[in-house]
Amino acid sequence: MWLIRGVSRWAAVMWAVATVTLGVIMVSARASRSAIEAEMVAVLSAPAECAAPCWLGIKPEVTTAGEAIDILEANPWIAEVRTIDGMVTSDRLIQWTWSGAQPAALDSTRQGQAWVRNNLVYLIELPLTARFEMVWSAYGLPDRLYYEAASLRPYTMQRVLSYETPALEFSSVLACPLRVWNFFSATLTARISDLTWTGVISPTLKPQKC
Repeated sequence: MWLIRGVSRWAAVMWAVATVTLGVIMVSARASRSAIEAEMVAVLSAPAECAAPCWLGIKPEVTTAGEAIDILEANPWIAEVRTIDGMVTSDRLIQWTWSGAQPAALDSTRQGQAWVRNNLVYLIELPLTARFEMVWSAYGLPDRLYYEAASLRPYTMQRVLSYETPALEFSSVLACPLRVWNFFSATLTARISDLTWTGVISPTLKPQKC
């Protein structure tokens, strides 16, 4: 009987310790998510001297490729900048890697990039560590939400959340078949431009492929 009571007490103590530990982990995780969410909003907010849409002083349809490169190379968040010239179109791509000094909301494992046409930046793409639920928490429901499925294997579905205020879009690629976890945890790319997404949902789209 004593042994049973002793085991019961020990189990109760272990359960209490596990409960407290789990609570601390959950609070810590929530704090971490809140910090990344706040950093994301700060990183994507246009500076006071440059009206949205704008990032680090790079303004779509206004800033030239040369000006954008100078801004990027002078920023401590950026490690290396390179350009790729389009072989077929007049588009040009500016890509950069991160130095490690960038905010945690920016994903250092993926490059940032700016698309150039007629020597003007027209689209900035920033990889984020923030997840889908953080965007909804920070900015609310999007003004538009697009889904478009790939027609070739391996099947994927592109999701784009579009906001008018601030002028931002968030895109992600979801692997098929769709899972609830993937839906909420997929990595995101912020897109800054003066145009909303121009993708068109095809009338022949077959969601069952995903």
